[in-house]
Amino acid sequence: MTEVESRPTEEIEAASFCACGALNRAFTAALLLTGSVRQSEAAVLESIESADFGRGALAQVLLCGTIQAALVSRAANAELQPEQLKDASSLLPAELRRVLRLPAPARQCFTLRLLAGLTAKACARLLRFEVCQVDEAAILGAQMLAGMIESEDTWV
Repeated sequence: MTEVESRPTEEIEAASFCACGALNRAFTAALLLTGSVRQSEAAVLESIESADFGRGALAQVLLCGTIQAALVSRAANAELQPEQLKDASSLLPAELRRVLRLPAPARQCFTLRLLAGLTAKACARLLRFEVCQVDEAAILGAQMLAGMIESEDTWV
């Protein structure tokens, strides 16, 4: 097989890899926002069903749609129950598990501002917060996470 003949297969594999990465990132964001596996799956599916993929990059369209769908659910504003925390934590990499232990406003702002990279203004609009509240909650989340790490390190 020549290089030209193998190229479409390589492009398909690369596109599949990008799509899987975009789905994983969107699901992870929804999971951190809601703490619910079921709500996160529903948010990703809703985003896929309602997305206009001709309007931007796949990853960005999917992430934004999933975040919006996740925040509409009641689960995003609730404090997590132990069983939810266990289920959600089992699907996250170790470095993100502590984020689920943050109070809902700090968890949401930290996830959107620092992990998803949204602007404070965009976060405020999504969360119906004031812009200054978004950054305060994101900073509080980061400080709480640092405290969790320090307290765990003293026990090792």
